Amino acid sequence: MQALEQKIIAEGRNLGQGILKVDSFVNHQVDPGLMMECGREFARLFADTGATKILTCEISGIAPALMTGLALNLPVVYARKTKPITMPDTVFLTTAPSHTKKQDVEIMASPEYLQAGERMLIIDDFLATGQTILALARIARVAGSSVVGVGALIEKSFEGGREALSHVTAVTPYRGVTLVRVAIATGRTHQIRVHLQSIGHPVVGDATYGGVRRHLPADLRVVASLERPFLHAARLAFRHPADGSPLTFEAPLPADLASVLAHLRTS
Repeated sequence: MQALEQKIIAEGRNLGQGILKVDSFVNHQVDPGLMMECGREFARLFADTGATKILTCEISGIAPALMTGLALNLPVVYARKTKPITMPDTVFLTTAPSHTKKQDVEIMASPEYLQAGERMLIIDDFLATGQTILALARIARVAGSSVVGVGALIEKSFEGGREALSHVTAVTPYRGVTLVRVAIATGRTHQIRVHLQSIGHPVVGDATYGGVRRHLPADLRVVASLERPFLHAARLAFRHPADGSPLTFEAPLPADLASVLAHLRTS
């Protein structure tokens, strides 16, 4: 949004090594009016997601998340980086690399405030490598929640965070398995397989990332007979490297995968 962009140009400082200092309005001193404006914009963008709670990470994600929660009338949970004495012994915990601290940090949340079946909207200050957002998504998954959207105030596009994220949409649920559509910007090695495994739903037939099960109901044995992951690039789009014209290629589902789907539909 224009107000945030103008504030970054006016007060942001490039400290080198990929670090943008925005301490005067986000990371140390907070501009409440600007954060309220950002919160309203996030609320507009995610109004139709059906979110039931907002999840962020301390400290800098709290301001935009809180204002988004105010605009959407939703509670906000922020993951902690140190465990206070008031937090239960058993917590949801993962790690993520810190760009400013140059080391991995623990990120944790209490199960008191994250319940199964909730629809989480993740809001943070930066989208850099995407690792903090992925860590929050892991916490949501362990809690039994689903992530319905991700918003960040500032994106460092040169660090590839957007490419590290995958948008997964359920297409058709079957007993024990679900057909999904996954959209990625450019992709990293094994990105789809790794991300689906990280949220507890590995690609069927993927022996490397846990998608092969030995004990399946009789009507799902056709799934176990697959000798490769059930993963198909249905559509690929990019710009021509010479003239920049848009190119799109589409391919039908291969016969072996189509056979599995046909069996699932009739079983």
